[in-house]
Amino acid sequence: MFAETLESIQSSPSKRTHYVRYLLATLAAVLGLKTFWFFRWGFWHDHEVPDFAAFHLVAQRVWLGDLDLTYLAAFMKMQAGLSGSSTGFMPWTYPPQFDLLLAPFAFLPTWAAYFLFTATTLAVYLTTLRMIAGQHFAQVLVILFPAMALTIGCGQNGFLTGALIGLVCIGVQSRKMFAGLALGAMVIKPHLAVAAGGICWRPAAGQRSPPPRRSRS
Repeated sequence: MFAETLESIQSSPSKRTHYVRYLLATLAAVLGLKTFWFFRWGFWHDHEVPDFAAFHLVAQRVWLGDLDLTYLAAFMKMQAGLSGSSTGFMPWTYPPQFDLLLAPFAFLPTWAAYFLFTATTLAVYLTTLRMIAGQHFAQVLVILFPAMALTIGCGQNGFLTGALIGLVCIGVQSRKMFAGLALGAMVIKPHLAVAAGGICWRPAAGQRSPPPRRSRS
């Protein structure tokens, strides 16, 4: 059934346009509803706190001058203090470069910081995805929609890392400097950068021309 749906989308340009508009509108609605939820109740209202709650907390610690505490058990105590010890806590394992990226969001209210971060990274991710998928963009949206909705809900940085890896894939053949910059920005998640770099290096290594043969005297 799912495969038939994907085939029917591909067979008709009008269906592709319809699905793209509908899915993008749904993603925008999910983002809007989640932003309103955070505006009305904040990050720490429910037992299931979004990942962006930790992002915003780290951004604040950058300007308070005690960022080192986020890498210790004290960070979980900070989360417990904000949530009234009613929710699970996440340790902070991101490298300092990601902390600097988050720092400007400390000057915004929690809901506005969440909206700006998620909307911006989602837009970059969708643009990159469209460049890669081409005429199959509608089918790719259908397949990835549940994961994208979940990422919006928790405020994770999956859109950012996905866009960076996508840009690496786009530029690795013809714009190697561009691909290198995108891969370097993946320092925010070094383990994914190593994996992406290894995958991109293997085809490049396979395309090396063999050394010239020596002519017989």
